[in-house]
Amino acid sequence: MNTAVITKESLGEMKPEGLEARIAELTEKRAKVDKSLSASRVRQATLASERQGLVLPARVNKDVKAQARLLAIDEDLVRILRDIADDTAAVSGLEEELQVMQNALTLAQWEGRRARVRQLLVARLDGKGGARLDKAAAAFGAALRTAAEEEDALVAEILAFAPELRLEATSLRKIGRGRAQLLAVRLRDVLPIDGREVPVRVADEWTAQSQEERYLRDALEALDRLELVF
Repeated sequence: MNTAVITKESLGEMKPEGLEARIAELTEKRAKVDKSLSASRVRQATLASERQGLVLPARVNKDVKAQARLLAIDEDLVRILRDIADDTAAVSGLEEELQVMQNALTLAQWEGRRARVRQLLVARLDGKGGARLDKAAAAFGAALRTAAEEEDALVAEILAFAPELRLEATSLRKIGRGRAQLLAVRLRDVLPIDGREVPVRVADEWTAQSQEERYLRDALEALDRLELVF
C-alpha cells in the first residue's frame, strides 16, 4: 500500500474534524464498493457453476436452449468481470485516499499536541517561574536572617538585664537550630536537604512558631519570677 508524505500544504488547512469527516465518508464508500464486489464475485461463481452444467448438452447434444443460455451466461460473465475489475480499482483508489487522509489526521493531531506542549512551555517562560522562586528564596533567607538577628539581640538584652537567666537565654539560642530542622523536614520533598534529625511525628505536630513560643514562654516565666532584693 502506498503511503504519502503529508504536509499542511498538500491538504490545505483541513482541521482534524474535517479530516475525520472525510475519512468517515471514504470508509462508507469503501463499504459500498466492497459490498458490490462481493455480490459480483458470488454472481460470477453462480454463473460459472451453471455454465459448467450446460457445456455438455450445448456442445454434444446441440441443445438449443442450453446453447442460448451459455451465450447469455458468457455475456453476463463479461459484464461481471468488468464490474469486478472496476470495483477492485475503486477499492485500491479508496484505500490510497484513506491512507492519505489517515496520515493527514495523524499529522494534524500530532501538531495539535505539539502546539499544546509549546503553549505550556511559552507560558512557563513568560511567567518567569524561576524568577519567582529566586525572589521567594531571597525573601525566605532574609526572614530567617532577621529572625536570627532578633533572637541574638533578645539573648543579649536578657543577659545584660539578668545574668542569672543564662539558662533561659541559652535555651533561646536553640530556636534557630530547631527552626532550621523543622523547616528542613517541611521542605524535604522539594529540596535536596536532610531532615532526618527531627522525627517526622515531631515535625508534623510542631511548627517553627510553636517551638519558638515554647522557648519564649519559658524565658518569660523565668523573667516574671525574678525579684529585686535590696
